[in-house]
Amino acid sequence: MAPKGKRQRKTYVADPSGFISPEKAQLWGTELTRILRSHKAKDDESAVEAVVADATQETSNLHGELEWDNDKAGHQHRLDQVRRFIRHVYVAVGTPKEPQTIRAFVYVKASKDSRRQLKPIQSVNKNEQAYLVERARRELVGWTARYESYKHIHEIGELLTGVTGLLDGIEEGS
Repeated sequence: MAPKGKRQRKTYVADPSGFISPEKAQLWGTELTRILRSHKAKDDESAVEAVVADATQETSNLHGELEWDNDKAGHQHRLDQVRRFIRHVYVAVGTPKEPQTIRAFVYVKASKDSRRQLKPIQSVNKNEQAYLVERARRELVGWTARYESYKHIHEIGELLTGVTGLLDGIEEGS
C-alpha cells in the first residue's frame, strides 16, 4: 500500500486486440482518470466532451493523440458514421411464420492472407462462413475472459458456464 498522502501509480494495460500499445494504454488510463476526477462528468457524453476539451489544449498529454486537422478528422468521422450504419442495417430472413432479423452486411475474409471484404450476408460463401464462425468463437473466448472477473455475480457466472459449454462443444466438433 502507498504511504498516506501518496497515491500509488496504477498500471493500465492494453486490451488483447493490439489496437493500442501498452504505453498508450498507460497514457490514456492515467489521463482519463485525471480528467474524470477533475470534471465530475454526469454521463458518458459529458465525460467524452471533458476529454476532448482537455485534449484541445496544446499542453495536454492527449493533444497529440487526436487529429486536429478538421478536413482529415471530418473525413474519418464520416467513415465512422458509415461503419456505424453498416453495423445497424439488418435484413429479414426465414419464413413468414418464423421470421428472423440478422445483420445484412458482414466483414469476411476468403482466406487467411486476404483482406477483409464487406459483403451482403446472403452472398457469403463456405470459406467466408468458416471465417465468421472462427471470428464468433474468438469473440466468445474474449467475452469469457472479459467477464471472468465478474463471475461472482450469479447471473454472469451462469452465462460464463453456458458460453464455456458452447465453446467446448464447438472445439469438440472441429
